[in-house]
Amino acid sequence: MGFAEDFSNALVKINEFLSSGSYEPYSELIDFLFFSLLFISVYMIGARYAFRELGKPEKMIAVVLGIFTSLLLVLEGFSITLLLPYVQWVLYILVFIVTSFLLKGIKSKFLRFVLALLITLLLIGLMSGFFAELELPEIGI
Repeated sequence: MGFAEDFSNALVKINEFLSSGSYEPYSELIDFLFFSLLFISVYMIGARYAFRELGKPEKMIAVVLGIFTSLLLVLEGFSITLLLPYVQWVLYILVFIVTSFLLKGIKSKFLRFVLALLITLLLIGLMSGFFAELELPEIGI
């Protein structure tokens, strides 16, 4: 067996795990881990600005806040799946921010905003047209 076959078998097993719904008993754990990583990262960034120095006590505060925030969200019933409809908007905003950053040489803020918006809309249109024409290959198992 080569690497490609091992990788293909691993992807097939992951696909079966997700498509059969075998992940459902672990969904709250998955949500907790996702939210923990997200909020620990956010609190670490905030701690850097709040405390000026990021020593061990400050890192521990950020980690504890991140874990407890994610625990409270999971206990309240929030899930990653509630965020899925908004993923495309986050990606659109990221494309706009990157485009605006690349146009940093333009002095006029209004012109930079308009050009970044137009380029972002053009990229979104091109990519949506490109992905609309893609077809998934058949995988023989």
